[in-house]
Amino acid sequence: MDFIERKLEEDPPGDWDSKERERKHQNIRQMAEMWGAFVGTSIQRQSLKFFWLEECIEGENLFVAETYEKILAKVAQPAIEGAQIEYERKVSKITSGLAETSAVRVETSDGMIAEFDEVVMTAPLGWLKRNQSVFAPPLPSRLSQAINSIGYGQLDK
Repeated sequence: MDFIERKLEEDPPGDWDSKERERKHQNIRQMAEMWGAFVGTSIQRQSLKFFWLEECIEGENLFVAETYEKILAKVAQPAIEGAQIEYERKVSKITSGLAETSAVRVETSDGMIAEFDEVVMTAPLGWLKRNQSVFAPPLPSRLSQAINSIGYGQLDK
């Protein structure tokens, strides 16, 4: 909401008197509040920076028309072809910056310990929020703060 308030402060007076200008600003605030209710998350917990760029699909029901599957497949192709991929493993510890090598050590709950040159790991946001202690050294504070600050609304997910 801070973004919306900053933009309203930058709004030049234009041809409106102060009462009309305030009414216009109040309408914008109310639209932003309604957007928060629509996506299922308070607007204080989401970025409204691109609020005006949102495009809705015509019709009664909104849905995601397409996934990024083709883009992700293309980006992942080199890794899939030339890497050791471990699926369905519960990670218990990730150690990076090992003194003896630049490798990343991954330990799983089933006892596997392996070192890799690079690691790409996907995890649900809730897991990241609850398990930041698996990273050694700890994640940089800016990443920890970001993980702790973001959330999903019903539409975002």
